[in-house]
Amino acid sequence: MKVQILELKKEEKLWITMLSTHFNIHYNTTRWYSHVVAELVRLFGKKKEKEVLCFITNAVRAKKHRAIGMKIPRDKNCYTGNKQGISYKRMMELLDLLEENGYTDLYIGGVETWKNGEPDRVEQSVTVMKEKLMVLLDSVEMKDKPTTKDVDLVEITERSTKKQLNTQGVSGVQEVRKTVFEFNSALVESRISLKGIDLPSQHYKRVFIENLETGGRWYNASGGVQTMDRTLRPYLRIDGEELVELDYSAMHAGVLYEQLGVDMWSGFDPYNVEILEDYFDCNAIEQFKEKHNKPNYKPDRNLIKMMVMIGLNAKDKTQALRAISQKAGTDRKKIGQPEEAKCEYFGLVGEDFKDIYSRISEHNQLISHHFFSDIGVKLQNIDSEILNGVICDLLAQGEICLPYHDGLLVKRKHKDLVVDSMYKAWYKRLGSIRYCKVEEK
Repeated sequence: MKVQILELKKEEKLWITMLSTHFNIHYNTTRWYSHVVAELVRLFGKKKEKEVLCFITNAVRAKKHRAIGMKIPRDKNCYTGNKQGISYKRMMELLDLLEENGYTDLYIGGVETWKNGEPDRVEQSVTVMKEKLMVLLDSVEMKDKPTTKDVDLVEITERSTKKQLNTQGVSGVQEVRKTVFEFNSALVESRISLKGIDLPSQHYKRVFIENLETGGRWYNASGGVQTMDRTLRPYLRIDGEELVELDYSAMHAGVLYEQLGVDMWSGFDPYNVEILEDYFDCNAIEQFKEKHNKPNYKPDRNLIKMMVMIGLNAKDKTQALRAISQKAGTDRKKIGQPEEAKCEYFGLVGEDFKDIYSRISEHNQLISHHFFSDIGVKLQNIDSEILNGVICDLLAQGEICLPYHDGLLVKRKHKDLVVDSMYKAWYKRLGSIRYCKVEEK
C-alpha cells in the first residue's frame, strides 16, 4: 500500500508517526543479518546492495526499539554527500520494490502548511514494516539490547543554511555528547507509552548554532513525543506512571532581568501588559471559553508572550512585525474550523502590533534594548544549559524526564523533587532566583 500521509484520518496519522522511529543514512556490515541482506539483494539486484544494507541496518534497529516503521527521508538533499555512497535514486527504487513485493507500506509525507512560500509544517514520510519483512527480521538474532550509538548526539549547524558542521575536535563537544548518551541510555531502559500503547524508544540530541555558545536545545531525534499535539501530553506515561508538565514562566525575559541584578516590584510579570480592552472582543472571548470549556483562557497574555518571544529573536522590528502578523493570520484561519479550540488569540480585533510592541517595551523598560537585537540564540543557550542541569540532576537520582524547550514532563510523584531541581539549576547558571518561576501546565 502506498498512500499520502496527509490524506489519513488524524488518529491514524498519529499512531503511524508516533510508533515509527528515525532513520540514519548509514549501514553496518555484520553477520547477524547478512542472510537477510543477501535475500533482498538476490531479489532486487546487486546494484542496490548498499541501499539494502542501509534499510536492513535501520529496520533491525527499529524492531529492537519496538517501532513499527521508520521515517525514511524522501528528500534528495538528505542523501547528498553521505560517506558510504548511499544513492537517493536507488533508495527510492528500493522502497517502491519493497512495497510492491509486500514487505512494507509507504506513507508519503508532504507539506501541511506553508509560510512565505516556504514549508512551515511538514509531515515526514513513514515506511511501515509488514509481516513479511518482520518474519525475515525474526531470523536475526538480537544479540544486544537497544542502544543509542547510532544517533548523532550533538549537532552544530550553520545558521543561514542549517547545514551540519563538523564537530570533530571542537572543544566541549565530548562532554556534551557524554551527557546526551547517558540520558538516551536511561530512556532506552524506560517504557514510554501513550494512551496505554508502548512507544518506540525515544532518542534526543542537542543542536547548537555555529558554536557551543548559541543554541544547544534538546530535540527528539525523530520528533516523537516532543512534536506531538500538546493536547495528547496528559496521556503520556513513563513506566506506566502519570506525568506532570513543568516549565519556566517567561524564561527569556526572566533571564535578562536576572542578569541585570535588579529587584522589580513584588509580583512583577513581564507579560502583564494591558491590551485586552483595546485589542480584543471580550464578549467573543467569553463565548469561546464556554464553547470549548476553557475557563482560564487568556488570549491577550498568549499574544504578549508570543510577541516578547518574537521580539527577542528578531533581527529588527520589521521582521518581528511580519512574523507576528503571520502568526495572527494563521491563528485566525482556525476560527470556524475543527481546530478552532486551538486558537491562541481568539477575539483579536483591530490589531496594531506597533502600538502593542510600544506597550511591551514601556512595561519592560529595563530590557527593551534587547528587543529586535537577535539575542534569542544566546538566550536559547542559557535555557538549554539550565534544562541540561535539571536533566543531569535527575539522572544522578536515577530518574528521567521528557524535555521540551523550557520545560519537561516528569512522573507526578517526583514533582516537588523536580521543582526544587529546576530552581537549583537556574541559580547555578545565573546566581539568583529573583525571576525564576516554575509552573505546572
